Amino acid sequence: AKWQAPRVAHGKARFAYNPGPKSRDAAIAKAFVRFAPADPEGRYQHLLDLARASIVFANSRMLRAGLEHILAEFEVVAVRNHYHPSLHNIIGSRCVDVYVVISDEDETFTPHICEIRLEEMGFHLARAKVHPHLDQIAEIFCKFYEHRKTIKDPKAIRYLAQWVLFRPKDSHGAIVFRRHLARRYGSTVNAWRMALGDDSLVDFLTFRQCCQNLAYRDQTVEYWSALDAGLAGNISLFELDSDAVMLLAKFYGRLMGLVSNDSEADVDTLFAKLTIKSAVKLSKQGSLEAHEFRQVVKPLGFGPVDADLLFCYLDSKGGANHAPPATVTLDDIAWLSNLPALVDIDSVMLTPEDAATMVEALRIASADTTTGRRARMPSESPCARGSTRTSVFLSLSMPESVRSPQPPEP
Repeated sequence: AKWQAPRVAHGKARFAYNPGPKSRDAAIAKAFVRFAPADPEGRYQHLLDLARASIVFANSRMLRAGLEHILAEFEVVAVRNHYHPSLHNIIGSRCVDVYVVISDEDETFTPHICEIRLEEMGFHLARAKVHPHLDQIAEIFCKFYEHRKTIKDPKAIRYLAQWVLFRPKDSHGAIVFRRHLARRYGSTVNAWRMALGDDSLVDFLTFRQCCQNLAYRDQTVEYWSALDAGLAGNISLFELDSDAVMLLAKFYGRLMGLVSNDSEADVDTLFAKLTIKSAVKLSKQGSLEAHEFRQVVKPLGFGPVDADLLFCYLDSKGGANHAPPATVTLDDIAWLSNLPALVDIDSVMLTPEDAATMVEALRIASADTTTGRRARMPSESPCARGSTRTSVFLSLSMPESVRSPQPPEP
């Protein structure tokens, strides 16, 4: 719906546009991709644009006047100025997103946050014109993943493809903070383990103490704001370094897929399964140096670049206090086996809620391969001299997938 000269802009706006509440499917996809890795149960509380409206201005001068009026008349919780270079995105859109609290003195409805988007006419028309092409790009990505062995949620893939185009680039503060952590602790993952509490979420006080230890307490708010995009009041390992979490999640899934069930997934068994097929002789039992680690993860499908990154993430003694040679030990493998306590693996890998998890799929594939190989063996081997071999069929019971709560109808 459109209406001319909305009261909120005192006649300075060309028109206002009400796209309606965010659709249920769009809300589910956004919450799943953006917030479920860190907070699968409370993912929907981070959505700030279920209610939204757009106000279009003739030029930037009128847009600024409208912004000043909104700041004076509404309870504003956040402003994101996409004109600022730190918030530019790939497709070059420009707007100002203002998040305001909508409430009623008579309490006839529950207070909520509404996203008000302020745009210039030129950018508004350009965004509407390019919208069909963006949908086409998203569909191409969905079709691409249809032919891959891993099962991905098509709605999540569609949202992720569009979000990559619209999301702001990493802010300078976030980039600088990650570099400081890597220089001090060897990697952002090790910093999470050693300096940020190694829990699923970190609050502001712990984060501030970490910044103080790095001698950057004055920049605490800047770094925090860059990482807490959902305004949740806490940050997760996924928000600190999503690329590292995705690589660790992939390694976790393939490592856990080496054992037939979780009861066998103790650290000694996992380490033995990881190293049993390696041609390299370990220099020290219970630990892996960098060149040894490259060899043992190669059968799992990790090339030298990813192997070195994984080694860096898992090495708990890296950084300023590093004492060569760097190693990945049993304690580091034990920490990796506890990764689901820090992030939701299925959300990180975009696995649909009604599909087998990555670990389950690998175990089923391994069981099917073993069954097929044994079924092809003759029941009586000439070398066995009368002894018979019976095929062993390994059946894996898949636990029911735990469904996350669904958001209320908008």
